[in-house]
This record gives sequence, structure tokens and C-alpha cells, in this order.
Amino acid sequence: MISMEELKRLIVSQIKTNNIQYLSASGQAVGVDGSDINYSDATYLYLVIDNPTCVTGENIVAWQYRKMYGAKFYSMDFCSKTDFDLLVAKRNESSIGVLKFENHCRKQVFLREIQKIVPFKIGLSELEEDIKKTIPDISTDCQSTNKTISFETKLITVKRHHIYVDGKVSKRGSKFIIINPHHRTAKKSL
Repeated sequence: MISMEELKRLIVSQIKTNNIQYLSASGQAVGVDGSDINYSDATYLYLVIDNPTCVTGENIVAWQYRKMYGAKFYSMDFCSKTDFDLLVAKRNESSIGVLKFENHCRKQVFLREIQKIVPFKIGLSELEEDIKKTIPDISTDCQSTNKTISFETKLITVKRHHIYVDGKVSKRGSKFIIINPHHRTAKKSL
């Protein structure tokens, strides 16, 4: 329960005491090489407001975002620390249709593993499209969350085994997604 004017005053006072943190696209203050993130390579400008707190008791965080280095930061937003962490995680996840991977690297590993076992040369983007076309409509198959699902990709290995994708179905808002997908091979029974 705070007015926007009071919130602005709090932010200005925190900025004056240099409490702004510069965060990477993954929400970290330190880069993968161990160096500190600074203004020029930051994706987020991030500021924790100590008092007042959200109705949940969590600190309010103020943050700005930019898509690429050198671009301007967008307008300031406010939320709880938990909501900010969730937002960063969602921005970083990568997908193939409703298949949701924690990050782009995990998606690439998934595709490369399948690419190695098919008997023909196929690019990762073509492979991604082939898999996307075989994903069933999980909203009709799964009415509850935390249900596992398995579907055939129509891709076959060198040993004539069929490639399946398994994962856990989760609900995000009104949409169903498959999280932590992985592949397996099996002989198709007749």
C-alpha cells in the first residue's frame, strides 16, 4: 500500500546510494567467465526496495529490461523477487512448440542427440520442424497437470527403432506444456 510518488522517491534514494545491480540475461550479477556484469553488458537493471514489502511479505523489486547490448532500457516495472525470477526463467527457456526446455543449450543437446541416431543428414532446424509437426494436442489428452506423456516423432534410427519423446505435462495459465522433454527409442510393436 504505497503511492507511485512514494515508490519513485524510494527508488531515487536507492539509486543515489548506488544500490542498482546489473544482471545478465539469466538474472546473474556475474558472467559465465566470472566477471561482474556492468551497465554496458547488462540485460536487466535491478533494484531491491527494502521497505515497504509486497502483500506476501517479499521485497519489492524494480527492474528495467533491454533485449540487446547498446539498446535503451525499457520502462521500469515492479514485482516480487519470486515473480522476477520466474519472469527471467520464462524469458530464457527455449521451446519446440509446447516442448519447453530450461534454456537454448538444453534444446540444442536434445536435438543433437536425435540428429546422431537418425540414418540421414538433417539440419537442426529441419529436425525441430519435424518434431514440432508430430506433437499431439496435449490439451485434449491431459486434463490434469503432472501427467507424463509420450509420443512418436515418426523418426526412425539406423537400427529401425522409432524415436519417442517423453515429458511431464504442466499447465501454464490456460496452456498445457511439456516440460523436461527427453527422447527414447523403442521397437514399434505391431
